Amino acid sequence: MTYTSTSNSPTEVSPAKIFLHGLGTLSFSYSFYLLTTWDSAYSGSFGWYFQLLTVVGLTLSLITSTFGLIADLTRHDGFSRTKDTISLLATPLEVMIAVLYWSIKFHDPSLLMPADLVINPWADLGYHLVPAVLLVPDLLLYSPRATITTRSMMFTSTILAVVYWCWIELCYYQNGWYPYPMMDQFSAIQRVAVFVGSSGLLTLTSSSFQWVHGKVHGLDVTKVKPN
Repeated sequence: MTYTSTSNSPTEVSPAKIFLHGLGTLSFSYSFYLLTTWDSAYSGSFGWYFQLLTVVGLTLSLITSTFGLIADLTRHDGFSRTKDTISLLATPLEVMIAVLYWSIKFHDPSLLMPADLVINPWADLGYHLVPAVLLVPDLLLYSPRATITTRSMMFTSTILAVVYWCWIELCYYQNGWYPYPMMDQFSAIQRVAVFVGSSGLLTLTSSSFQWVHGKVHGLDVTKVKPN
């Protein structure tokens, strides 16, 4: 299948795009800087803060916004395509992180982080809300080529879930505790259920964005016969 878009060129520069990508790059970079200033159980442990899905998402967000800003300034199509590709995973991931984080935090904050890590409310927003707020409009408004099928996203989200699961199990083996306190309270079957459910939620979020994305950019799906 091919998609015919009625939108403007992906490399077309606008002040809004530069502002969005610049703000994202600054915000995400500052969030990473804050991590280096905190003394917590994570800072001296195996895996550092990369044990947390929040920081994994933040990494993808920073890469997305940085490539977007470079594409805006250089008008280079390669940077724009790279940004679009990464945003296909980063955007629904950040939305999923925001939904899960705030839902669990309102229920019981102790399930998410150890008692020795106290996050300033503004910094908390910077980690768990701002990335989603900045990436969603970029994907829907300024990334006309950022398309992915539900099947492909399901495969991608499953791979991410398996890799992240293996990663935190390795961290548990090295540190003796899971990065999220609630994981210590779960059985192995419950942890599997969490990852399966998260993979499904990520796929559902991506599919919802793709539907809106198609409406915004007027994408027509047509069958192409092989040569």
